[in-house]
Amino acid sequence: MRESRVSILSAVVTVLAFAGADAANGSFVAEPVTEAAPALAGFTGWSIEMGWCNHQGAQLLSADFDGDGRSDMLCHDTRNGDKWIAFARPGGRFVSTDWYRPMGWCRHPGSQLHTGDFNNDGRADLLCHDTRNGDKWIAFAFPNGTFGGTDWYQAMGWCNHASGRLSVADYNGDGRADLLCHDVSSGTKWFAYSTF
Repeated sequence: MRESRVSILSAVVTVLAFAGADAANGSFVAEPVTEAAPALAGFTGWSIEMGWCNHQGAQLLSADFDGDGRSDMLCHDTRNGDKWIAFARPGGRFVSTDWYRPMGWCRHPGSQLHTGDFNNDGRADLLCHDTRNGDKWIAFAFPNGTFGGTDWYQAMGWCNHASGRLSVADYNGDGRADLLCHDVSSGTKWFAYSTF
């Protein structure tokens, strides 16, 4: 029994020594990949070097802000509240910034920016949620998909506990985005349905 264990161990050491012969100190050497990665089945690709929304404090959100059925891109600067929008062109293509405003909106400590169509007009709006006190602000999208500032505010004191996480979606199917507060500790859920 002891002799067979020693034989197996010798064979393993020999194989490892041979496998590591080209690698210094037994490290691993990855072979370079020369073939292109396969395309994702069911998808086509497109890319553009926009150099856009890549600065420190930038947050990228996607939603249909102008109501044309195509998701646009909104760049939110978490440091100063500036906003940029790149509207989607036919075919889902983007060119560059189509709209910019130094809104100074939803930039305070503890703020989170969310999107959703709260008033069922076919255009995504902006919701600012304060994680510290639960206050909420909404900026409704103009017909052209741009924003002016706060249109609605409420000191809700809602979903501001340490384990609360806010999500925005239409939970009751009436075309208006609602709010869900999920407690990551207990798993409890609270809903606030939009009546705009």
